[in-house]
Amino acid sequence: MNRWLVRTLAACGGFLLGMVFTFGHQARAGVAGIDLPWGLGVALVGTVSALIGIRLFASRLVAAWAAAGLVAAVVLLSMPGPGGSVLVPANLSGIIWAIGPSLSAIVIVMWPASNASRR
Repeated sequence: MNRWLVRTLAACGGFLLGMVFTFGHQARAGVAGIDLPWGLGVALVGTVSALIGIRLFASRLVAAWAAAGLVAAVVLLSMPGPGGSVLVPANLSGIIWAIGPSLSAIVIVMWPASNASRR
């Protein structure tokens, strides 16, 4: 498959994941009187899992394109809308979501290749 097509698809897939997870990261459930942010957990685990999967089965460059698309979606959707509404509020979950995908993307993309892939 054409290299640029793969990179473009990775960026679009990352952007789509970033959009979906940004919309869902504020989901919460009350269990035994404790408010659990399950949406943030699912979003972070999904982000890390997707980037690790791409990094394992594709090149570092493809993973970087997917990470760039994901982070671009988070950044764009974190800005206030025309009416002043925000999808990523300034609470603990919002701050973790604003920083978490970027940090995980840096670590996953920059992680050294395994010995098996060097052969």
